[in-house]
Amino acid sequence: MTGPDGCDRMVRLRREDPMDHPHELITVCIDDTDMSGSRGTDRLALSMVETLSRRYRCRSVTLHPHLLHPSIPSSGGNRSCCIRLEMDPGIDLAEVIHDFRCMIFEDMVAGSEPGLCVAGSVSARVVAFGERSTRELLTTEQALALAAAEGVYLEGLAGSGRGVIGALAGAGLAQRGGPGLFLQIGPRPLEISGLISPSKMAALGVARFFDAHSGQERAPAPVWVPKLLRPAMLAGEAVVFVEPWGAGLLAMVERC
Repeated sequence: MTGPDGCDRMVRLRREDPMDHPHELITVCIDDTDMSGSRGTDRLALSMVETLSRRYRCRSVTLHPHLLHPSIPSSGGNRSCCIRLEMDPGIDLAEVIHDFRCMIFEDMVAGSEPGLCVAGSVSARVVAFGERSTRELLTTEQALALAAAEGVYLEGLAGSGRGVIGALAGAGLAQRGGPGLFLQIGPRPLEISGLISPSKMAALGVARFFDAHSGQERAPAPVWVPKLLRPAMLAGEAVVFVEPWGAGLLAMVERC
């Protein structure tokens, strides 16, 4: 299905599809192939989670980097966004797919070629695909073939559908535990800046601090966040990379 009329019909999964069986988390990953005039994959993902918050409980929203290459058009970086939802009783994966497809169609700008991936489990082969996406040029054919072999829903929603590459790769990187950045932990996005205390950081889901230059872990201290708090995803944990900022304070350094 490649047109917005697909919003009027539920996506039917194969009866033997592993997504039919309950797992701890549902992984929803999007790559909307940012175009001039679009709000960006990160803002779209956060908007989706907010709009659907009464239906689904969010565990996290993460942004994942992929290979930057002249042959890959982008408006500010080659990244996909991954949403992890709690697998509550009664959730139907076909409905999850339907809801997120419709929201992508509603937001889509001319020229974008978004991809959507939804999985109840993410295999080691998909994780490997995600790792490759950070250093290799991959193709839509490779992504679609792997998704079909692993029983993962993957669809290009417009144009050539090249967004399927980032959508599948982002699911792999989220399962791997990074690289990436946390945009949201739990029910609320990390829309916070300024001087943040260690206790506030811990309450937001960030408990570990690492020196941005040496990589060594540092003792917690107040951290100056100039724009928005964007913890790095390191082995699945939300951590903050910092550098000295004077008077015993630290400043956040955004780093995947």
